[in-house]
Amino acid sequence: MCTLTLVDVVVRDNAGNNGGGIANTGSLTLKGNTRVRDNSAASYGGGVHSIFGVLTVGGSTVIEDNDADQGGGLYLVGGTTVIGGTARIYGNAAPFGGGLNLVGGTLTLKDSALVDANFGAFGSAIYALATLSQAARVVMLDRATVGPNTLGDGPGSAVALVAFLAAATLQMSGFASVRGQATQSHPRSAAVLLLSYGPTASLTMKGTSTVTKNRLGTGWAAVVRWNSCPGATTKVVGATASRVNRNTPATLRTDTTTACPT
Repeated sequence: MCTLTLVDVVVRDNAGNNGGGIANTGSLTLKGNTRVRDNSAASYGGGVHSIFGVLTVGGSTVIEDNDADQGGGLYLVGGTTVIGGTARIYGNAAPFGGGLNLVGGTLTLKDSALVDANFGAFGSAIYALATLSQAARVVMLDRATVGPNTLGDGPGSAVALVAFLAAATLQMSGFASVRGQATQSHPRSAAVLLLSYGPTASLTMKGTSTVTKNRLGTGWAAVVRWNSCPGATTKVVGATASRVNRNTPATLRTDTTTACPT
């Protein structure tokens, strides 16, 4: 496996189809005061596109002001990604996954990592899709924070977990928080959306983790369970009133449709 470490490096003003700034298929580490900014991708990963690789983002790295069709800041396919230290995913834009788009694999946000000020519809901060038998797992630890991000003028969420052909999970613990999301007034919006086409989409909250102070459209809620097919499964564990609070409107909603989308 090829290995690359960037320390105090600026990657900016680039454009491509996949991976406007950086494309990774090996082991990539970004640390120090590295900046990945003002890059653009026609398809996937405006800042970073990582396929079945190992990606570590730490130090005071900032991935900012990048854009793509999917994964404005980062587009991650399989593999393992860890974002920690005081790293920030900031000001990126994409319809699916303004900050990050995860297609299978594991994404861990830890320490004081911050995903904020990103723009998108489904997953303005994080869009996680479990497909092709690859589970998608998002883990938030320590003081990792999602928010505030801005949802586009359409139905969507700040964090979207979509269980299509495998399970999609969000696990929150420590002081991790999804907070301060804002919508452009569309009635179907959520801070956390669990969308199942059959396999389980789930949220598990432990410790003093919170979903709080989110301002959303009137039709949905802070945490939405959307079962899109007969037999689809969504699950929420540990979303107590002390953990999911001070949101507008309500805390939890479950929607069920009678047929799968074609």
